[in-house]
Amino acid sequence: MQDYNTILKRLQVKKNSGLMLAASYWRLGKIELAGLVAECGTFIGIQEGVGIVEANFCKQRLCPSCAWRRSVKIYGGTSHILDYLDEKYGKDIKYLFLTLTVKNVFLEDLGKAIDDMAEAFKRLINNKAWKRRVKGAMRTLEITVNYEKRTAHPHYHLILAVDRSYATKGDKTYWTQEDWQRVWQKAARLDYAPQGYIERIKAKKKVRDACKTKEERERADRRAAVAEVSKYIAKDADYLIDSRDAQMDPDVAERLTDYLVEQLFEQLRGRRLVSYTGILREAQRDLKIDPEAGELVDEMRDDINQVIRRYHWAAGLGRYVPGRRGEGMR
Repeated sequence: MQDYNTILKRLQVKKNSGLMLAASYWRLGKIELAGLVAECGTFIGIQEGVGIVEANFCKQRLCPSCAWRRSVKIYGGTSHILDYLDEKYGKDIKYLFLTLTVKNVFLEDLGKAIDDMAEAFKRLINNKAWKRRVKGAMRTLEITVNYEKRTAHPHYHLILAVDRSYATKGDKTYWTQEDWQRVWQKAARLDYAPQGYIERIKAKKKVRDACKTKEERERADRRAAVAEVSKYIAKDADYLIDSRDAQMDPDVAERLTDYLVEQLFEQLRGRRLVSYTGILREAQRDLKIDPEAGELVDEMRDDINQVIRRYHWAAGLGRYVPGRRGEGMR
């Protein structure tokens, strides 16, 4: 668990980016959204050993603070799911990391591309060959934006649960990387060979070296894989253009930001970005976990009895200061 200063530092950066988003919504005439994002995270409560336990998050999809918190919740929820499966299936399963892509599309066509990918994924997981190899999966959508070309690159990150014997000597279900690419191309009905990557994600060397047993190393590797699939749907720096970083005129940066924000807002509207299938879906239901719903704060643990430190956003200072708004500095 991160300490107070680390959490505050991260939120401070995200809050300032959020103010850029609020300004863009205001210019686009989305006044209500602008107000929600501007007020997002104006007060927070942090408990040592738990994290953020109080906050007025707006839950808007493009909000940088909420996108970060959502990724934290996805990470935590999926980690609980894999821990649950470890207890239920023991050493019968292991996990692979799969990336599935399509070609870049213009931003105006992003929504259709996402819908097409979702339909392709349904066809893929209902294929008998897939079911013989994959016991369950967790899938997230990530989008990288090229603001210079006005294009987006949508792609899926997946954690796959497979038999422990998969890819061992004598395994007749093994698929090469080319095989995974081929079945995705067929499911997506593409007239080109898409990129696809299947691999075993490993934790950083220093993390693995600190593990004393094989089980601890495998657990660390799973955490690394979960971290990969828990990334933000899109990095806020991809659509909130800082004129200094981009070395462009401020007016040009604002117009470009407004175009990107409006496109992403419309193209992502109503589309589910995280899903679970098979035994991961069963575990999700058993644990009642939905990373795209619910609060973006952490539940206070009963076994930790520590003070909650409260902060509010001081607009004049551009940072968080102790105490709720109106209470002054403590």
